[in-house]
Amino acid sequence: MKNHTIPFADLFLGQLAVQKGYLEEKSLEEALEVQKRLLKQGIEKKLGSILVENGFLSQKNLETLLELQKQVPLLMEYTLFGQVALQNKLITKEQLKECLKEQRRSAPPRKKLGEILLEKGYLSEQEILACLKTQMRLRESLYQKKDRK
Repeated sequence: MKNHTIPFADLFLGQLAVQKGYLEEKSLEEALEVQKRLLKQGIEKKLGSILVENGFLSQKNLETLLELQKQVPLLMEYTLFGQVALQNKLITKEQLKECLKEQRRSAPPRKKLGEILLEKGYLSEQEILACLKTQMRLRESLYQKKDRK
């Protein structure tokens, strides 16, 4: 039986287009339905192509979104919770490694890294909240910098 699920990258591209104001949520839903119908017929077509072909998105905006999409893994690396805590010298590399190892071993749904760090006494609730706020600010500022280019 063939898998008819939409690739994560396409879902992410669509959400990014809506977030940036390039696309209405309704248009995204329509394009995803077209993509699902094509997949059921055995035709794989990128969401970006469907959006442009149906006039929901300009080629220029698609290219901008694809560039943003390429940057996301790199940007996310710098804003991971553990990296934020480490950069702010709230935990050591060894503590981070230990807790990440425990997180990988935990049964789904996996515990959040902050929960494990709290349970082990490596971070307080206040420090976790501070890291989360910093993480959000970093991600917001990184996306804003990308928008200005």
